[in-house]
Amino acid sequence: MLRALLLCAILVFPMVTLIVPNAESVIYGLLVLYGLGSGWGQGAWRALDRHERWVALAWMGMFGVAYVSFLLGKDTRLGFHILGRDLRWAVFVPVYLAVRRLRPSARLLKWAFFLGAAAAGSVAIVAVAERGWNYRPRGVVGVPIVFGDLALLAGFLAAPFFVADRNLARPLRVFGAGCAIVLGLVASVLSQSRGGWLAIPALVALLAYAWLPKRRLKSALFAGGALAAVFLVLVGLTPVGVRIEHAVTDVTSAIEARADRSGVLGCMDSRHYLSGLAQALTVVSAREAVAIHVVSARNALAAAGWGSRCRGGYAIALDNASRKETARIAIPQLEPVGEATWPIEMLVRGRGILSAGFGPKAIRRFRDGSFAPVWVALNNPGVRPAIELPPKSRLLAIPIQLYPGQFSDYPLLTSLGLRLDMWRAAFRMFLEHPLLGVGTGAYRDTAAGWTRTGYLIENAAGYEHAHQDLLNMLANEGILGLLVLLAIYGLPLVGFRRAVQSSDPERSAYGLAGGLLVVGMVIGGLTETLFIHSAVITWYTLIVAILYAGAQVKHPAS
Repeated sequence: MLRALLLCAILVFPMVTLIVPNAESVIYGLLVLYGLGSGWGQGAWRALDRHERWVALAWMGMFGVAYVSFLLGKDTRLGFHILGRDLRWAVFVPVYLAVRRLRPSARLLKWAFFLGAAAAGSVAIVAVAERGWNYRPRGVVGVPIVFGDLALLAGFLAAPFFVADRNLARPLRVFGAGCAIVLGLVASVLSQSRGGWLAIPALVALLAYAWLPKRRLKSALFAGGALAAVFLVLVGLTPVGVRIEHAVTDVTSAIEARADRSGVLGCMDSRHYLSGLAQALTVVSAREAVAIHVVSARNALAAAGWGSRCRGGYAIALDNASRKETARIAIPQLEPVGEATWPIEMLVRGRGILSAGFGPKAIRRFRDGSFAPVWVALNNPGVRPAIELPPKSRLLAIPIQLYPGQFSDYPLLTSLGLRLDMWRAAFRMFLEHPLLGVGTGAYRDTAAGWTRTGYLIENAAGYEHAHQDLLNMLANEGILGLLVLLAIYGLPLVGFRRAVQSSDPERSAYGLAGGLLVVGMVIGGLTETLFIHSAVITWYTLIVAILYAGAQVKHPAS
């Protein structure tokens, strides 16, 4: 009776993790108790083979390094809270003993992962239908990226078990695997989690490598083309296309702008910088009529007496072709920390309005045939300064940086830009504390101190992690933490690789699913700190235990 209950809990685990609050913790706790009661004290450690012991040591090492780093590093309340989450790593052995004793079958896992992908896809569709395309579904995990990544993995993990099920006709096996992948893909796409999409080509390549011999290249191309078509359809029907466009703009802006962190003030008139800024400008009105270019203005600057101060010699040209509508173009800029009001200055040539909200100092009209400075003061946080351009007119503009980072750091205000700044900060923390990092959970407090010196923008210090698993581990727990993290990726992968090569289709399915899991988690962790979330630690630990146990021997049907 107890065994049947626990197998049912495993069956619903991938599903309830995403849609039922705290359900994964309850199931995890039951398996810990079952493992302690049924296998502990009966030579449990001796019953594990050498590879299983290494995997278990890696999991216990995740908690051990976190604990030592917490004791020796910066003491924070957040660190103590994170240490509580990390306790889930320490109980891997009883969880593993529990699933090895329960022996969930490949057929049970097939439906477990399928139900997880189906539930996530359904929840995502309903949420978007109710709240609109701009809403990002997040399930009960509360973070769209985590929801999308786990849903995507659930869909792909179901596929090997469908294909290995010899009780189904081949068309049904392929259809079931395809449905599971599409359902996970739908949830991932609707969550708009761009970092998780990076894993899709790698997961598809792993499946193709495992299933399709060279002589079936046509089948591989057909399957890949079909999946690409599904993704393109979703791009056209959902905000995915916009998210991809924003990502391209963020990357290009960060590269082209070459943000100057040295505190240089004055004209921001280099061609590379203005090329990036031009892409980051937001045309609020008369969008179809506005053209934005970067042009040489060296002669005009020299004629106006600005040639020696603006040595780059380039300006942004704003053209409004509309005959009736005034164009409004918003300009990104960084607000200084701790200031109630702050100045904004532009060097302009032409006719228009520089606006920074409301008030006597916030709006300035200008009309000049040569370059002249225009100054306003902004006193409303969150309001972007803007240039208003009359119909059928042209304006040349150059931003003048009045305080460090005002305009040069604008690429860091995007989601990608913030990540770049956080990654830079995390690597500096590692360089200053290479062995054990600044301390478990001490990233946020350390980063907050650096905003006061201007090294970091304030927005980048508001998070409790660095939005990247590898760098977050380096920052908080140093090189020892990174080695343990690599171990929980790499050691199970060794066992999964051996299982994939097995002639037993079920054992091979366990190995292939395990490989998909590890690769997906590694890639997902490149743009998000997945292991800062207790649900992800629980999910990864239990799924690895199940798949690794199944990869060792063939399980009888349950």
